[in-house]
Amino acid sequence: MSHRNVYIRGHVKHAIQEQSGSVLSVYPMHMSRFWRGSCFQNTKFKTGTTLTFWFRKEPKAAYKKLNLSVGTKEAVAWYLEKMHMQQNMDYCCFSFAAVALGVSPDQESGKLSSEDPTGTAGEVIALFHDDEESTFAHAAICVEEDLYLSVYGVGGDLEASSLEDLKRDYRAPLVRVLRV
Repeated sequence: MSHRNVYIRGHVKHAIQEQSGSVLSVYPMHMSRFWRGSCFQNTKFKTGTTLTFWFRKEPKAAYKKLNLSVGTKEAVAWYLEKMHMQQNMDYCCFSFAAVALGVSPDQESGKLSSEDPTGTAGEVIALFHDDEESTFAHAAICVEEDLYLSVYGVGGDLEASSLEDLKRDYRAPLVRVLRV
């Protein structure tokens, strides 16, 4: 089994463009803490590779190891196996979030709680375009306060972002906790 480190720079933002033309802000993720390594999204991984995520919020701060919840680890492992560099159009952000909840990504079922997110690691959130929870926009998994992992677009890449960036970029002001 192989192991790799992934470094997220929370003080830098990159713009990515979806097929729809929407431009989204994300934190860059690289395979080297010195920024000379390859981009996470362009790195091929061996089957069974495990990842350790490291995060730095300020430019000169030390990287902090992120303690991913069991559900988040399972979702990342599932992503590497089923989606990474495969453009698998059968899966999306909801599929990724469903795995963290222990639900089959093909099932796409969940019960939305009416509570606001707390920013607790492992919490799965759903974002909506309106105040009535009727128009789903995006789903993500909280890794730590104000740091979320999600898959951007159908068959898209794993990305890291803040809650405010997710709300702005997806034009989704309403955020709810997703529970099964």
